[in-house]
Amino acid sequence: MDYVEKLVAALNHEIPYLRTRAAWLLGRCGDRRAVAPLIAALEANASDPYILQAVVLSLGQLGDRRAVAPLVRLLRSSFLPVRVAAARALGMLGDPAAVPALEAALGDENSLVREAAAAALAQLKASLVTPPGP
Repeated sequence: MDYVEKLVAALNHEIPYLRTRAAWLLGRCGDRRAVAPLIAALEANASDPYILQAVVLSLGQLGDRRAVAPLVRLLRSSFLPVRVAAARALGMLGDPAAVPALEAALGDENSLVREAAAAALAQLKASLVTPPGP
């Protein structure tokens, strides 16, 4: 079992902190094998805002567009840190499919979400104008 596989297995650890840490590390490893397990971890940890926040940010860092739909759903989470993280992650993904949801988040009741959505839209739009590097 390699490092990524061990981290993926830790997403189901009985200790919540270790699940959070595993999600955080998976985002930094850059291995897209982690995308599907991280998406699954969103549902498995739906009641824990700390784990959700770590998973959401990791999905953004991995840059895989399979995460767009679940992240769009989390823009409506009851947990403020999760909504902010979802907006940031959607900006990182650079998928134009996220624009309508981010524009809707500009009307969120919380200014932190509105600011994150505005920054994400700017980041996303800049990535659409700038061609990817070699």
